[in-house]
This record gives sequence, C-alpha cells and structure tokens, in this order.
Amino acid sequence: ENHYKKSLKPKYGQKLPPGAVLLDSAPLSQALTGKHWANIWATYSLIDPAYSDSSTFQFWVDVGNGHCFLIPSLLFSFCITFDADESSIFYWNEIVSPRTQGLIVCLFQYVMMQGTFLYYASYIYSKKWVGVSLGGKLFVTIANILWVIFPAIAIVAAYHAVHDNSWQVLRS
Repeated sequence: ENHYKKSLKPKYGQKLPPGAVLLDSAPLSQALTGKHWANIWATYSLIDPAYSDSSTFQFWVDVGNGHCFLIPSLLFSFCITFDADESSIFYWNEIVSPRTQGLIVCLFQYVMMQGTFLYYASYIYSKKWVGVSLGGKLFVTIANILWVIFPAIAIVAAYHAVHDNSWQVLRS
C-alpha cells in the first residue's frame, strides 16, 4: 500500500502502469480485435513466459480450449440468453434438449476447470513464478481462481438444466 501511495498513484493516477493491459477497460470495438488480445497474451507472458512458448503445456491448454470450446461456449451463451418457446424462431429444444445442452456444458466446463488446475500446478511446479512481482503472482492466482469459480457456477447451472430439462435456474 505504501509503494502504491508513494510511487504508483502519483505517477499513474487511476490508470494501471504500462503492461497492465490485462485489467484495462476497452470499448467493445477494440476488445474484439486480434490486436487487443495479442497485447493481453503478450502482457500475460511477462508473468508466465511459458504462456507464449508453443512447446509448453500452458500454451497448448489455452489454445486448445479456445479452439475446441468455441462452439460449446456459443451454444451455452445462446441457451441462457434466449428464453425460447415453440413460437420463437430460436426454438430448438426439440433438436437439442436443455438436458443434452446441460450435459455438453457440464463436460466442457469440467475440462476447462481441469485444464486450469493442471496449468496452475505446472506454473507452480516449474517455478515460473520465480522473479515475478507479487502483483504478477497475485494476478496469475486470481485469474486462475476465476477460471475455477465460473466453470463451477456453469456446472451447477448445467446440473439444473439436466435435472429440470430447463435453463430456468438462470432466469429465476
């Protein structure tokens, strides 16, 4: 806190120091660009060099999740966004029931959570944290905690979708 008040706050005010693009706000038009995400990836690589090394697990677990789970992520987003009934153009529960959707969501969220546990264990075991600032260590830890909490919440919602054959749990 002392370092923040004496050094960072006067120099940067409310803005984070350069390289903290991970926490910067960005307009949607910028947030959806490849350049923005390349900056995020490069910045995260400063606190975990394995993240940008294509010979490491850290690199491939993230790339793999990004590519393999795009369609299930869009499916989940669609399912929880549209309250479709038989009169809706979005009605597709006869094609893929909420129960089946829930099973798919549960499976892919579990795999993402497992990848997070393996990623973080690898980060710690391979000592990628050595030489990283306390802020960097905290960021990696908090980011990985979020990658456990949100999939866990999705798994609970998916359980209800399987049990109730409905996404109503997200709408109540």
